[in-house]
Amino acid sequence: AAKADLDTSITQYLPNLPADYEDITLRNLATHTSGLPLNLPDDVKTEAQMYHYFETNKPLFNADEAFQYSNVGMGLLGKALEKMTHEKMEKLYQRNIQKPLNMTVLTYTVPSKNKKSLAVGHDATGAAVPAETLGLLPASGDLKASAEAMSQFLLAAVGNKQDDENIMYPMRSTQSAFVALAHKKQGLGWLIHSLDPQDITPLLNSTVKANLKRQTVTEMYELPKYDGN
Repeated sequence: AAKADLDTSITQYLPNLPADYEDITLRNLATHTSGLPLNLPDDVKTEAQMYHYFETNKPLFNADEAFQYSNVGMGLLGKALEKMTHEKMEKLYQRNIQKPLNMTVLTYTVPSKNKKSLAVGHDATGAAVPAETLGLLPASGDLKASAEAMSQFLLAAVGNKQDDENIMYPMRSTQSAFVALAHKKQGLGWLIHSLDPQDITPLLNSTVKANLKRQTVTEMYELPKYDGN
């Protein structure tokens, strides 16, 4: 299996990106320190339009300079992994996550037999809304799974597979701090909050909006470490 060097430039795998993007590494994409925006504009519908957008829009800030949650970055990370492995992300998810964790369903496209069980979302007025699809960049959030499957993932995330190094090593690697921000840290995908058993109020009060906004990076760790607290 191919292994990714986190310090490789994204342009090595996506050569259509302009020179302004050469300093963005796989590590930047995975830690939301790339300078890429939250989402692409709504009128960007095709790959050609996406690359034209990148040609005409520089990153919001220099790589490593700040944290800015980015669906675009996660989506491009997925595209890079597809180029690296010559496989679609859905197959990579299924082989590397679904099967090792015995998750019942993990897919971009819900099988016909499961559609009747698909949970329906609702907007602020209570009206039903369809599941979101992210089109060009599905790795940023198009996965669908059963509640039972996600409970299997959660169990592994909190350590019930301690005796299985093939599961625990990559899980703990993603949960290790790579970036320090003012009040939290960032792993590979995971946002890491410290936990004070005597006062969990700050963690409970952490909002989605606060976790999406731009924040200055205070340190980039050369040797990330896992902290169970």
